[in-house]
Amino acid sequence: MSKEVQYLVCQPADSPLTVAGSSFDRTCCKCMRQVMVAPSGQKMLEAAPGIKVLCLVCFNKIPENQKDVQPMRPEQEAEFMAPPVRNAWKGRN
Repeated sequence: MSKEVQYLVCQPADSPLTVAGSSFDRTCCKCMRQVMVAPSGQKMLEAAPGIKVLCLVCFNKIPENQKDVQPMRPEQEAEFMAPPVRNAWKGRN
């Protein structure tokens, strides 16, 4: 029985907005683009180290009928979501 690969979808590191505490030390497993991982994503990666990071650009290239998306429950969103701020990392590299 094969185990399905799980992905954490993240914004590219050069996106105009981020959330406080985001890390920029990961890359997309498909295109190797630098991504930002929000604190909520960092918690998910710690809890399940086998999850692969996928940038939003690559995710958007996947046909809709092949996506199996499991959105956060409202109580998870309240816990994990932070207000966006200007991305100071953008343009540094």
